[in-house]
Amino acid sequence: MGWKHYLVSLLIIAVIAWINVRGIQMVGAVPRCWNCSCFCGRALCVIAATKWQHNPFTPLVPPHVPSFQVFGAGLALVVALFRLRAVSSVAEEVENPQRNYPIALAIVVPLSMATYFLPTMFSLAALGDWQKWHTGYFPARR
Repeated sequence: MGWKHYLVSLLIIAVIAWINVRGIQMVGAVPRCWNCSCFCGRALCVIAATKWQHNPFTPLVPPHVPSFQVFGAGLALVVALFRLRAVSSVAEEVENPQRNYPIALAIVVPLSMATYFLPTMFSLAALGDWQKWHTGYFPARR
């Protein structure tokens, strides 16, 4: 890796620090721009929908795994991905947080869930055989 790795890491840290120093407006604007990349999942969904061959919900729970264990792993993943505990740290800078936070969460949580659920569902429908999935499986399948 060498010094290039450290230089890139330092540059990324400097950019993120600069964004945070600029204030809450900049911190809010930058992720909105970066979130446009989430729309790439829509293209995956459209392509996979045209190649639908399998039932994506079979099996809904992997064989020989208790349902509560699958639910617990999914819940832990949701909590880790959403990081909803961090919203309170900027509550002071939000206008009318008692009104705006519930509205924002009512919009963001279902959209975030769809961002993960839909591409996975369509990929399962197109490719099937989830037991063979591994790193590089999607690009290897045509």
